[in-house]
Amino acid sequence: MRLGSALAVIALASLIFLRPVLPLAEGARLVTAFTWQNPPRGVGGLSAITIGEMGRTAVVLVDRGSILSLRLERDGDVITDAVVTAETALFSGTRPSKVGYDSEGIAIGADGAIYVSYEQDQRIQRYDQTTGAQTAVPTPRAFEAFGANTGLEALAIDRKGHLYTLPERPRSLRQGFPVWHWDGAAWSRPYHLRPRNGFLVVAADFGPDGRLYLLERRLTFLGFQSRLRRWEADAESATDEAILLTTRAGEFGNLEGLSLWRDKDNRMRATMVSDNNFLPVMRTQIVEFVLTE
Repeated sequence: MRLGSALAVIALASLIFLRPVLPLAEGARLVTAFTWQNPPRGVGGLSAITIGEMGRTAVVLVDRGSILSLRLERDGDVITDAVVTAETALFSGTRPSKVGYDSEGIAIGADGAIYVSYEQDQRIQRYDQTTGAQTAVPTPRAFEAFGANTGLEALAIDRKGHLYTLPERPRSLRQGFPVWHWDGAAWSRPYHLRPRNGFLVVAADFGPDGRLYLLERRLTFLGFQSRLRRWEADAESATDEAILLTTRAGEFGNLEGLSLWRDKDNRMRATMVSDNNFLPVMRTQIVEFVLTE
């Protein structure tokens, strides 16, 4: 989600007055924080990420309706560079309005199809990488109640190929964030996830362990603060909540994308990407943690 040009002041203050500090990690260890100093012209607004090939490639979503393929250069665990190898527009002809192209969530199926959620007009599209064809995933009318700029921020896919999506902000703090589940035929809303401490949803992913991971964010006067939570979750319930990571305000950029994967040493990694809102004072980063529990 683009938070508006007013954030430039907060972001600039964070860069000037904050020194880097270690993140507050309960179940995670920072291994790399790559800041993209000179991305290609027009690259920014990165809102979602999926890691491939043991961390050597990535697919990232731009919140203006395009998908980037990246090659990640590494020195051991540390990302040293990101190279754009392909760019695919999710629209053709005249660019739609902001409402139409505000792409925020991404999930890739076992067949290679890419699913993209849009935050403002509350829709999910399936993109066939082979043919380029796009088809709409039917969505319930209940999605229309999410509100402008607080809609389908997070999208994840499980081992069965079922989609899960959450809005950025809960309509009711008592109920929490509604989790919507699509089994390929019908939608259901099996449960809510409890909000804590003012954090809002920005991304979700199912890890190789089958558990649901949620990336959350809140904005403070010292900059952005991020949190990673995890559940044993399926289409019926979410249990055993754990907080794995809470960063210090201002340590990283506006982290909005999340991908869980295993490296060559079978360690679980959580890779996150930041949205710079196309503002020069904000950072485009790829941040990576090894999960320790």
